[in-house]
Amino acid sequence: MDIDSQNFKSSGEEGASMQTDSKDSSNIQGNSKEKEELSESMDKLHIEGSSSGQAGTSSPNFRRKPVIIIVVGMAGSGKTTFLHRLVCHTQASNIRGYVMNLDPAVTTLPFGANIDIRDTVKYKEVMKQFNLGPNGGILTSLNLFATRFDEVISMIEKRADTLDYVLVDTPGQIEIFTWSASGAIITEAFASTFPTVIAYVVDTPRASSPVTFMSNMLYACSILYKTRLPLVLAFNKTDVAQHQFALEWMEDFEAFQAAVSSDQSYTSTLTQSLSLVLDEFYKNLRSVGVSAVSGAGMAAFFKAIEASSEEYMETYKAELDKRRAEKLRLEEERKKENLDKFRKDREGAEKAAVLSTGLKDKGVRKFNGSDRMAKYEDLPIPVFSSLEPVYGDGSQLEEAQLRFQNLKSKFLEVFGHPPHVFARSPGRVNLIGEHIDYEGYSVLPMAIRQDTIVAIRRQDEGEAEKVLRIANVNEKYTMCTYPADPEQEVNLKDHKWGHYFICGYKGYYEYAKSKGVDFGLPVGLDVLVDGTVPTGSGLSSSAAFVCSSTIAIMAAFDVNFPKKEIAQLTCECERHIGTQSGGMDQAISVMAKSGFAELIDFNPIRATDVQLPAGGTFIIAHSLAESQKAVTAATNYNNRVVECRLAAIVLAIKLGMKPQEAISNVKTLSDFEGLCVSVAFASNRDSSDPVLAVKEFLKEEPYTAEEIEIVTGEKLPSIFGNSPSSLDVLKAAKDFKLHQRASHVYSEAKRVRAFKDTVASDLSEEDKLKKLGGLMNESHYSCSVLYECSCPELEELVKICGEHGALGARLTGAGWGGCAVALVKENIVPQFILNLKEGFYQSRIEKGVINKNDLGLYVFASKPSSGAAIFKF
Repeated sequence: MDIDSQNFKSSGEEGASMQTDSKDSSNIQGNSKEKEELSESMDKLHIEGSSSGQAGTSSPNFRRKPVIIIVVGMAGSGKTTFLHRLVCHTQASNIRGYVMNLDPAVTTLPFGANIDIRDTVKYKEVMKQFNLGPNGGILTSLNLFATRFDEVISMIEKRADTLDYVLVDTPGQIEIFTWSASGAIITEAFASTFPTVIAYVVDTPRASSPVTFMSNMLYACSILYKTRLPLVLAFNKTDVAQHQFALEWMEDFEAFQAAVSSDQSYTSTLTQSLSLVLDEFYKNLRSVGVSAVSGAGMAAFFKAIEASSEEYMETYKAELDKRRAEKLRLEEERKKENLDKFRKDREGAEKAAVLSTGLKDKGVRKFNGSDRMAKYEDLPIPVFSSLEPVYGDGSQLEEAQLRFQNLKSKFLEVFGHPPHVFARSPGRVNLIGEHIDYEGYSVLPMAIRQDTIVAIRRQDEGEAEKVLRIANVNEKYTMCTYPADPEQEVNLKDHKWGHYFICGYKGYYEYAKSKGVDFGLPVGLDVLVDGTVPTGSGLSSSAAFVCSSTIAIMAAFDVNFPKKEIAQLTCECERHIGTQSGGMDQAISVMAKSGFAELIDFNPIRATDVQLPAGGTFIIAHSLAESQKAVTAATNYNNRVVECRLAAIVLAIKLGMKPQEAISNVKTLSDFEGLCVSVAFASNRDSSDPVLAVKEFLKEEPYTAEEIEIVTGEKLPSIFGNSPSSLDVLKAAKDFKLHQRASHVYSEAKRVRAFKDTVASDLSEEDKLKKLGGLMNESHYSCSVLYECSCPELEELVKICGEHGALGARLTGAGWGGCAVALVKENIVPQFILNLKEGFYQSRIEKGVINKNDLGLYVFASKPSSGAAIFKF
C-alpha cells in the first residue's frame, strides 16, 4: 500500500509565500525548479519529536496571522473553482497566500497547492488495501493525513510572518470533512494556532428554490455549531443568478414565507417551520455574493473574512481556550487511566509469564509478584492488552492502530482465521561500538520506532496438514511454506525471507528442549509479518524479524522467558541462517526502554540505561547501498569474526600460552585482554593495554593461512571444524589482516567506555555533544580503515554529513552498505536534512534510484524507542 503518512508537500523556499501565475495557475513561481523541489522534499520529511504539538492541541504561541480560510461546500457548488479564484485574487492583489488541498480523490487541480494530501496518501491504494468504496477511501485517507497534521501546523508556523492567508480546499463530499473525526482534528488544529474562518460556498442558482435554500442554511447552521468558528456564506455563481433574493429571505421572514406559500407539500410546511428557528442564526452570519468565473465580489469576501477573524479573536478564541482547557483536563485523566492500565498489564506480565504448558514444572522459571524488584533483564517479555504502553499516544499510536487493524483483516483474508496473539520487536541504530559485540565487548545502541510485528495462530491438533505458513503484508514477499518440523535444516543455498522465521522456530524448540520440555508432536502455525525496518539498512531488520518470530512462537504456546535469556536465544537463532551474530542486535531489540539508549554488556547479558544529551539529535541516513549480510557473510561479516578469532589465538601464543591451550580457551579478543592483565605482561610494560601487545606481536602486513598455521601448529580447518560458516570463510579468504582487526576492536571498545563516561560527566551540554561527535568520527575512521567494512556510498554520505554541521557521523550496523548515523544539534535538524537531500540524495532521485516522495523512508531523526512486547487483545 503506497501510503506515506509521514510526508507533506510544500512548494517554495521556507518562509516564502505562494505565488501563482494568472495565466497558468498550476505553476508556482518565485524560485528555481531545483530549489523548489529541494524544499518540497524537505517538507516531506517526518522529523520525529520535532513537531509543534499534537493535532488538536494549542500551539505554545498563538499567532494572529495568517488567517486560515477553510472552504467547504456541497458537490457542484463551485467550491474548488471558487478557491482557484481566491488564489488568483491573492496574486493580483499582492496578498500573501498559501494553499492546501485536502481532497485525496480530485483528479486535477486548477491551482498549485503548497501542501497536497495526494502527495502523502494514495487514495486508490487506500480503497484497494482496505476494501473500501469511494467515500470510505476519502475518509480513511483523511484519517491517515490527520495523524501527521501537527507537522502541517509546524510548517505554516515557520512561514507565518510571510503569510496573510492560508486557503484550504476540502473534499466535495462535505459531510466527510465536516462530520468526521479527522475533519474535527484538522479544524481544531488550525483554530488552536491561527484565526480560523469557515467559508461555506452556496450554489446561488439552485438555492433560488426555497426548499434548497433552506437545506443549505440548515447545513451552514450545523457547520457553525459543529466547528464553533466564524462562518461566511459565499453565494457563488452570481454571474448566473444574483443573490439578493437570498439576502432578502434571510433578513425578511415574511418574504421567505411568501416564497414558499404556493407549495402546500409536507416539505414546504417543514421549511416554513424551520425558517422561524433560523431567524436568530441569520443575524450572526456574514454573507457575500461572489462569482468564481468573473471574480466579482472578491474584495467583499476578503473584507468579510477580516471582520470574521476579528470576531474570532474577540469572541470565539475565549470559548476555544475554555474548551481546550477542558480537553487537557480530560486528557490528563485519560493518561492517568492508561498509566494505571499499563501498570496492571506489567504486573500481569510479571505474575503470569508461564501459563499452561507444564514448563513451570520443568525448569522454566515462573514469574510472580516477588519479581517486581528483579533486574530489568530478568523480567519476562511484557504482555499488553492495549497498544498505548508501547506506541504512546498521538500520531504514532494511530499509525500502530491502523497497522494492527490491517494485520487482523489480512490474516483473516489469508488464513480464514483470526490470529491468536501478536509480537513486536524494534530495529536499532548502534550509536557506537561496531563489530565488537561478538568479541565480548560492550556496545551502545538504541531502539528505533520502526519495528517488525508478527501475528500468529497455532493450528488445531486436528487440522490435517501440519505446516508453517508464513505470509507478509508486503506483496513483494510471497508466502513461504515449511514442514512443522523443528529438526529441519535451513537451506542456505536457497535464501528465502521465511528462513528468518525458521531460525526462531528452530531456536525456540531447541531452547525448550534444553529445559526438559516435551511438546509432543509439532503443530502447524499460521504467521503474518509486517515490518517497517528497511532491509539491508544496517538497522537490524533481520534481528527484529527473528526476535519477533521467536517471541510470537513462545506466546502462541503460552510461555514466557526472561529477557536476557530470549536475547541470548535469538542471537543463537540467527546463526541457523549462517550469520555469526554477536548479540547486540537481539539484546537491544528485546531489552530496550523508551527514552534511553542502552549500554549492552555480555557474559552475562545485561543492559544499563544511558540518558543522551537533550540538545542533540541522531539522524539516520541510508546510503542506498543494500547490505546483504547473510548472502555476503563468507567474505564480509563472518570473515571479520574469523580474523578476530585468529588474532586472539596468535596473540595468546605469542604471549606464551601453549598453542592447543590457546585454540581451546581463547575464543575472543576480550579473552586475550584478560591474559594481558597477568603480572608478567603488565610488569614488563607498565601497562596491561592489549593494544601494546597488538603492536608488539602482530605484523601490519596480511597473514597467509600458512603463516598462521606455523604459529598455531595446526591447520586452520581443524581449528574451525565445528563451524560450517567459518569453513566457508577459509575457502574464500586469500589472507588475514590480524593487526588491523584487533586494533579496531580494542580502540572501539575504549570509545564505547568514553562515550558512556562523557554522557555521565559534568561537562556542559555543548562540550558533551562535541566530545561524543569526536568519538563517532574516530569510530568511523577505524571502521573504514582498520576494519574495512565501509563502502563508497557510506564514505560519501559520512563526508557530506560532516560538511553540513554534523558533530560526528559514522556508519552503523555491519557496514558494507546500509545506514550512517549523525549527531546533530537539534536546532539545525531541518536544514541538515535538506542539505543531505541536496548533497547526497538529489542526484540519485534524478537517476531514478529512489522516488523523491519516499525520501522520508531513507533519512529521518529518531528518539530511543521501547523494546519487544506481546499483545493479547
